[in-house]
Amino acid sequence: MTAFLKSHLAWGLYGLFLGSAFMLALGVGYTRRAIIEEHQSPYEFPETVQRIKNNATSLGWRTAAIEGLQANLVEAGYAEPGRIEVIALCNEHYACSMLKSGKKSSLAMMPCSIAVYERDGKVFVSAVNKGLMGRLFRTEAAGVLRHVRDDEHKILAFLHE
Repeated sequence: MTAFLKSHLAWGLYGLFLGSAFMLALGVGYTRRAIIEEHQSPYEFPETVQRIKNNATSLGWRTAAIEGLQANLVEAGYAEPGRIEVIALCNEHYACSMLKSGKKSSLAMMPCSIAVYERDGKVFVSAVNKGLMGRLFRTEAAGVLRHVRDDEHKILAFLHE
């Protein structure tokens, strides 16, 4: 191979490496922003929590608040975090479908949770993007997560009215 070809081959490989590194960095940046969905609520804290619980119950989900989070944060030395409520959601139909896939490790994604919290005097709601998570699976779990995402969008529809 001539020196000319070796030089071009080296630059080509270098360009391929830099391009790949750049695309990887973009992908990681996108995923970090897209994995958690956050929306500002047009309602006060108690009404936001109640709307989530009511909407979830009407779609067949069970709801439970995860107690003590705010007190634990204060006890651990975090400055007063404002009101925080994490709502655990469980739908037995979807849970059974996930378990039927044969992988008990999918239990790590249950129950689903939605967080309601105050920041700078405003109320926010956040949740994991189940649609994005579903793309990571090629099993029954992917289909179940798509259904969960659809229900979650209905549960949180009041945020976009």
